[in-house]
Amino acid sequence: NAGTLTFAGHDTTQRLAGAVSGSGTLVKTGTNLFDLAAANSGFTGQALLQQGLTRVAQSGALGTADGGTVIADGATLDLGGAAAADALNLQQEPITVSGAGAGGAGAIINSSANRQINALGTVTLDADTTFGGPGRWDIRNGTLAMNGHAITKTGASAVAVSGSTVVMPGGDTATIDVQEGAFRLQQTAQTGGSAANTVSLGSGTAIEFYDLVNQPAWSLVCEDNTRYHIDNSASDSHNRWGGPVTLNGTLTLTSDGSFRGGFAGEISGSGSLFKTNDLYFFITGTNNTYSGTTRVVGGWLYVNSLRNVGEPSSLGQPMNAADGTIRLGGGGTPGRIVYRGTGDVTDRVIDMAGTTGWTTLSHEGTGPLVISNLTVSTAGSKMLYLIGPSTSTAEIVSGVVNSPSGATTLEKQNAGTWILSGDCTYSGSTTVTDGHLIFNGNNTLAGSTALNKGKLTYTGNNILNGNLEVKNGTATVTGTNAHTSGSILLGNLNNGVLKLLDNARLSCTSNLRVGGAGNSHGALYIDGGAFSNSQAAGENNVNIGCENNAYGYLRMTGGSLSAGRIQTGGYSGGTACGTGVVRIEGGTLTFPDWIILGRRVGGKSAVTLDGGTFTHGASGEFAFCRNGGDCEVNVTGGTLNNPSAAITFHNLDTGAGTGIVNLCAGRLTTRNFYNKTSYATNGGAYLMFGGGTLAASADYSTFVPVTMSGVYSFDAFGSFAGGAVIDSNGKNITIPAAIRKPTGQSVVSIALAAQGSGYIGEPYVLIEGDGVGASAVANLADDGTGKGTFKIAGITMTCPGVDYSAAPTVTLRGGGTNVTAAVIGTVTLGTNVGGGLTKLGTGTLSLSGANTYAGATTVSNGTLHLAAAEALPAGTDLNVAGGTLDLGGFSRTNGAFTASAGVIANGVLTLDSFTKTGTGTLILAASVDTDVPLLIENGTLRLASATPGLLEGPLSGAFNTTESLSTNILVQLTTRMANVNTQPPWSSNVTYLYTGYLWNRSESDVTWTFGEN
Repeated sequence: NAGTLTFAGHDTTQRLAGAVSGSGTLVKTGTNLFDLAAANSGFTGQALLQQGLTRVAQSGALGTADGGTVIADGATLDLGGAAAADALNLQQEPITVSGAGAGGAGAIINSSANRQINALGTVTLDADTTFGGPGRWDIRNGTLAMNGHAITKTGASAVAVSGSTVVMPGGDTATIDVQEGAFRLQQTAQTGGSAANTVSLGSGTAIEFYDLVNQPAWSLVCEDNTRYHIDNSASDSHNRWGGPVTLNGTLTLTSDGSFRGGFAGEISGSGSLFKTNDLYFFITGTNNTYSGTTRVVGGWLYVNSLRNVGEPSSLGQPMNAADGTIRLGGGGTPGRIVYRGTGDVTDRVIDMAGTTGWTTLSHEGTGPLVISNLTVSTAGSKMLYLIGPSTSTAEIVSGVVNSPSGATTLEKQNAGTWILSGDCTYSGSTTVTDGHLIFNGNNTLAGSTALNKGKLTYTGNNILNGNLEVKNGTATVTGTNAHTSGSILLGNLNNGVLKLLDNARLSCTSNLRVGGAGNSHGALYIDGGAFSNSQAAGENNVNIGCENNAYGYLRMTGGSLSAGRIQTGGYSGGTACGTGVVRIEGGTLTFPDWIILGRRVGGKSAVTLDGGTFTHGASGEFAFCRNGGDCEVNVTGGTLNNPSAAITFHNLDTGAGTGIVNLCAGRLTTRNFYNKTSYATNGGAYLMFGGGTLAASADYSTFVPVTMSGVYSFDAFGSFAGGAVIDSNGKNITIPAAIRKPTGQSVVSIALAAQGSGYIGEPYVLIEGDGVGASAVANLADDGTGKGTFKIAGITMTCPGVDYSAAPTVTLRGGGTNVTAAVIGTVTLGTNVGGGLTKLGTGTLSLSGANTYAGATTVSNGTLHLAAAEALPAGTDLNVAGGTLDLGGFSRTNGAFTASAGVIANGVLTLDSFTKTGTGTLILAASVDTDVPLLIENGTLRLASATPGLLEGPLSGAFNTTESLSTNILVQLTTRMANVNTQPPWSSNVTYLYTGYLWNRSESDVTWTFGEN
């Protein structure tokens, strides 16, 4: 109890299996091994280890904490006696230690393969001390008081400072020299001290971390072939070295998983950094000066600055291009670097150094990043990822190229913007999954391109060989893109938009499909650019909303579009229910082969020409509802040219689609209209006049046939003047179809209760009710979200329709996915009194239908010929303003007649009034009857019969004195004698009557002589 128990020996192991108790002193002397095997819980005295090895096997082997243990220089405490890993816990025992231990192997060691992470708690250095052993042991949840002394670490395994242990250096002279194995810092351990204290890593050694929260402020000096190893982390800020780091060779940054670590202090020296495994490593210093190389093979390297060769940066200050090259990847393992700085330009080469491994460049900084040089030094197929959420741009000045033996593939991820300014020639695919990828160079890209989300911009001159799929997002062309192969597909389950800006050029040799997949929504905006498709005409040259449940939108404000064919609203490949909407505000569109609108059953299509020119340049089909879809063409200000073909309705199958041409303003030129009634079961074909001009391109006897479901002339509505305006355009045409007055009620307006948002194009306005023909378009306005999307500004009627007895149901179909839908408000009905008919142009327009249009008939040029009496609606006003009104020999009763110039001939008119206006000449070659005097306000009214000469006509029958001489049998006077013709058996029952005018307009007298033959 008060004595001393000493174990001494030199060659033979001494083992104390029994328990030691009491308050005396336990002393180990001699060079032998003393095996302290029992748990000495009753021992309260001090243990003095003066020589040799003392091995402990139980947690209480050194007694209670009352006496403590002192390890003298030359003695060793061996923690390797426990039978199991982590079974030994001497944390309550204060240990005072000094020296290198027995045989220089360490004053404290673990000779076992069983680690002991709970081994010690409180350790005080009494002098410089060596820790070692082949097995790991920890100082946990206590203190390590160094008292200004040095620790030398030997042995293959690690010595760890763990848990909440606090290291107290005790002055600037405290150091840790790792000569073998590893020194380890864990959890909330605190190292104290400053940069004056040093941890030195000898060659082949490591400093290890396990979720270290606090950053050591000590200096870290690393010789060649050393490691900075991370075993675990719960935060990006953990396992970081806060003090300066000196590299005297290559320091390898490693981990056992996707853990975090980093350097916060300055890095200097002539050495290099080599980051491996899945480690995320953060270098936050921006003025590091180490001059060696930097390589990343696996994991992620985060840096706060990237500068030119010769300038301090997060990745040092290499003084030549070779040392300045940042090598990313190795073999099949990727290399990734993340920039988090405030903006930098670097001429350091970034080398995609793997074979099949990929390279990732990420921008998470707050300022722009410019990378001047990107290269590929090794063979193999490469993958380049450009990622990061930064709101500042990242730019690669050099082109992205293939490796010496394989293709490079590029993928853009995350919300940031990457700019490729060089001339890229890589042949792999390009994919954008988010953010913005900009091609500023002149690129030749052999692979396909997919925009899955975000933005894609081309500004240079590009040759693209694969498909361009804008599945979700917006692609913009401001330069020239030549797609030498592959299709352009807009939309795939989401919104895909392609924009051609002013002076942009986009050409392809395959298909353009807007709404390019089932259930997708796509839009093409041509705002001054040019699109051309040189492919031989095919089903999908330009395909707008033709896939199942798809939506396609084409908006053109200027520029040009040229392709073999265009189709909207489903096609004959079995696809139905597509919606295709076209709005042309300017520019030119040319299709030499087919134009097929509203093709397939269930498909909906609306083509609106506010401006520009839309031309069908050949004799191929210009078809509405070809296989049963529904379509409206709204000519509201532009020009639609179809000079060589008919506008055909229902030319295949038995679909019940309805086709409508609304001529509101502008001009439509065509050869003729044709409705193939054998295939038009339950379908409709309508021509609705609202003020636009219908012009002929050829002589045609059935220019608008009687098989049309309806041809109507509307009075002014909205901003449209109303009326049927027909230009024979130098041709001779006949319209057998009746041009009618609107009957029943019409749709006056469609109001909105909510404008919605998120539209990529105008939805199709579907109007369903008991009437027919009502058509409308949705007008777009920026929705203010900053996403380039739209709201519905209002609904414009392009035809009021006829025969509605109740307000129809109005539905907005298509316009984009993920929209906040606009809400239809009040639908207002009213009566449209109907418009008139205006004849323009040279040539002859013959009307043979029983027309009922309500407005005035105006002839301004050429001839308007009545091929039937009912062709001129009774009671309507007549205007002649330069052309000829040929009454066809019929008698008609009409309203007011006003003429400035022209001819009215060949018939009888009963009028409410007759007024000659203007300075021109009106030739009256018809019989006119009016209850009021003929009023000549200006110009000349010339009677056609005043032409010198006589007309002759027979009167037959005995003593016939009452028959009116019909002008139908009056002919120009001949030289034959009256009564030379007889009607047997009577010889003198035909009398010729001569009528006409003879006058002398000269100033001198003229003598006429009449004589019998």
